[in-house]
Amino acid sequence: MASGPAVLFGNKHNQENYVPTTVSARDVNDKVFEVTLSDVDSVTSSTKASDVTVSCPPGNREGYFIVAMQEDILCRRGPDFPPSKKQPTVKVNCKHQEIIITLHKDKSRRGPWMAVWRDLR
Repeated sequence: MASGPAVLFGNKHNQENYVPTTVSARDVNDKVFEVTLSDVDSVTSSTKASDVTVSCPPGNREGYFIVAMQEDILCRRGPDFPPSKKQPTVKVNCKHQEIIITLHKDKSRRGPWMAVWRDLR
């Protein structure tokens, strides 16, 4: 992947590269949280999970949850997004132009994340 997303993460307040999508989230269970981005125009039949960059705590020390593809930021929430136990899992549904991110909750922050998600913009 190009170095573009790393630059964008350093300038999160620049709205020029922000591409709005339909974003839904849900607590799958006590250990897993899932975020689905729908209506992602840049998802095509050739899009792979490795084309999507996800940054979240603890890796993202500024406390943001960010999903980016090439030069575009598709979703951003934070600061104070809960830390994920391990790297997020990314799936791409090319047919429906969706990106599905699965986050594994850190033991110290298990339980419902939906209330936190709704409070973050």
